[in-house]
Amino acid sequence: MTIAESTHAPTAAVSDASRHWVMLGLALGIILAAAMLEVLPGERVAVRGVSNFPLPQLCMSRAIFNLPCPGCGLTRSFIHLAHGQWQAAWHVHRLGWLLAALVVVQMPYRALVITGQVRPLGAAAAQCLAFVVVGLLVVNWGLIYVFGG
Repeated sequence: MTIAESTHAPTAAVSDASRHWVMLGLALGIILAAAMLEVLPGERVAVRGVSNFPLPQLCMSRAIFNLPCPGCGLTRSFIHLAHGQWQAAWHVHRLGWLLAALVVVQMPYRALVITGQVRPLGAAAAQCLAFVVVGLLVVNWGLIYVFGG
């Protein structure tokens, strides 16, 4: 091992551990946010108990062009799922359950990686999963335009 390799190895390990901690925190934050939010009539989202002040719309495509993007409805779907409203979740986005499951799986996966009980997936596997998810979102979006909601 050269001096350059030995100085970069600990940095890479720390960087990987930090990334897993960040992803674990994001997954936990998404789940907590979904539990703390509610879907209002008219498809707006607000913090539970403060429904007079809905949050701003997150989708720029919908806000600017009035066209939904492939991810439109995922936030509302996550919120419905967090409250056990399965049919409402399916109605606002058919793939919400799949992405919510991927978020939930992040918590035990990242915890096991951080504690060294599981080796992390390689970059190729993560990239493949990302392509599959994005592909499913785009296909779902296309089906909505072809066959309707």
